Amino acid sequence: MSIEASTKADERYQLTQLKEQLAEALGDDGPAYWSALRDFVHGRLNRQEFDFYAYLYLSDEKAKLHNQFILATIHNAQSGQAPPEGERSQGFEGRKKRKHEDAERAAD
Repeated sequence: MSIEASTKADERYQLTQLKEQLAEALGDDGPAYWSALRDFVHGRLNRQEFDFYAYLYLSDEKAKLHNQFILATIHNAQSGQAPPEGERSQGFEGRKKRKHEDAERAAD
């Protein structure tokens, strides 16, 4: 599914499909990427800090998937439509130690 596909303003994108595509593309870097993204959204990372991890984990193709996922998420938040029943993110729930923190220490 592509974010470029025409969608009415009140329709939702299938985030699960986009997230699965991005997760598959990220491979072993997935948990660290999702952790960094979650920390950015929650205000624990600023834009500059998140950009460091984005450049670390996202190639051009992965960045395209990331952008599609972010735009679809924003679209869905503004659509006024509730998510489908039972749709829940799986596979990247919280971790005790964030991998991106280890990457930052290694970069120093």
